[in-house]
Amino acid sequence: MATIRINCSAEGFDDNWVEYSASWTRGETRRLDEAGDEETILAIIAAKIVRCHIVTADGGVIEASDDLTMDAVGEMDETLAAWLVRSLYEMVARKRVLGNVSASVSSATNGKATMPTPTKTAEM
Repeated sequence: MATIRINCSAEGFDDNWVEYSASWTRGETRRLDEAGDEETILAIIAAKIVRCHIVTADGGVIEASDDLTMDAVGEMDETLAAWLVRSLYEMVARKRVLGNVSASVSSATNGKATMPTPTKTAEM
């Protein structure tokens, strides 16, 4: 199963990471966008996590999505809890740009904006 790993880059939290299933549908994006409460968002996050390493404020470690509960999130530093939510959006964003690989530069001018060559207009 393909996965996408998101590492936490916040100072003091860089030992935290989540690995999401790379399988993601437009319907899941819609449900995420429509989620109106933390519990629903957390359920969506937990359902997509394959592996994780999340250290709570009391030193506990969450290593399975089944352990990612509202109580566990309540024991996280606010910085880490916010990162966890952002990590899912980052995973979705990474999936969206994967299709752009075909737009990689194959020549010196590919992807560069160019100015049209000025032409002289006929004088009357």
